[in-house]
Amino acid sequence: MEWDYTYTKEDMQAFAAEQYRRSRVSGVLLRVVAALSAVFAFWLAMQGVRLGRPHGFGQGGHAWHAGILLVYGVLALVMLGLAFWALWCSRPQNLARRAVKRAARLQPEVFGPWHVALREDQLLVCQGGAQMASDPSVIDDALVCGAGVLVYTHGKKRSFGLPARLFEDREAMRRAADEARRCAALAKAELLRRQAELLASPAPEEPLPPQPPLPQGEQAVFAAPIRLRPQELFGAVYAANRGVMPARRAVRLTQAMTALCLALGVLSGVRGDWGYSAMMLGLGAIMGAAALSRAPFVLKNAVRRIVDSEQAVRLTEPGWLVAGQNGFTHTGGARCSYVPYSQLAEAGQDGQYLFLLFQTNMILIVPKRGFESPAKAGEAFLFLRQKAARRKGK
Repeated sequence: MEWDYTYTKEDMQAFAAEQYRRSRVSGVLLRVVAALSAVFAFWLAMQGVRLGRPHGFGQGGHAWHAGILLVYGVLALVMLGLAFWALWCSRPQNLARRAVKRAARLQPEVFGPWHVALREDQLLVCQGGAQMASDPSVIDDALVCGAGVLVYTHGKKRSFGLPARLFEDREAMRRAADEARRCAALAKAELLRRQAELLASPAPEEPLPPQPPLPQGEQAVFAAPIRLRPQELFGAVYAANRGVMPARRAVRLTQAMTALCLALGVLSGVRGDWGYSAMMLGLGAIMGAAALSRAPFVLKNAVRRIVDSEQAVRLTEPGWLVAGQNGFTHTGGARCSYVPYSQLAEAGQDGQYLFLLFQTNMILIVPKRGFESPAKAGEAFLFLRQKAARRKGK
């Protein structure tokens, strides 16, 4: 099955709204923020009234009480406005609109011509000059909705949509979704079979496939083999997620704000101000949940699930990284993908690996031992980091 179409902002907004409508997590969090903001606004208003009453509003030379009341009133209105804004943003359509604006700023190449090909042995997605090839085992689910067929991949961390205009009717969309699920089931069964064979009798290392070419007219800058051994897979995937995925400053700021909110909540409870204490503890709990999602033990559990799944077989297939002037080709087994540097978000490293973050949340891990020398690995990292920095306009 193959589809050629133009992916528009309207398409993305329709599919994003469907995703937010199904997950509901973002909407619920925003509604909780709206409720806490409304409670905070009410508390500020009550505090202002309490401080303005003791000596009579604006009487007896105590006009500064009126100023305090005015300040508290303005702050209460600001928090009330924040509550209404969060409540308005919690609607799936508005969440989707913000997602489209963010994508247009960070990934403008996502809008334009797309080509999707699905077979029992391969899923090929071409868009924005990139060609992403994988086996259908990365497909988690395919759902029919009003916008078309929504396909979740890579542990539901990624998705793409096939607009409804590509199909004759809803029955055709159902057949496409069923075919996607069927191909995914067959590919996962094959991975499980190979995983069972490896566990029963570990085979010698597979030979490296031939070095893949770059697009016509592009010259290679360097090439390095990619071979991750099963015993190092956990450490490599964990290091990759710690190295390039989290926004470290945002995580640290969230942790600091969590600690501040919890401290204020406890102190207010000791002083007997239970309303303010409950509000700050609730806000701290929300921020703490956000910070906890990037905590080491949570990340380790997520990585362990990947390593223990059938996808570990796919991740250990030998391949190549071939970097050119305009993009890089990477392979795994018989699959070959090409990514232009316009989609390279970050380049990181540690003592053993290079990490390439592209298309927002895809990571390529390249062992440094594949280079001729540590100096060559360092040169490759500087080259890739420069390309990533150029994408971000630095």
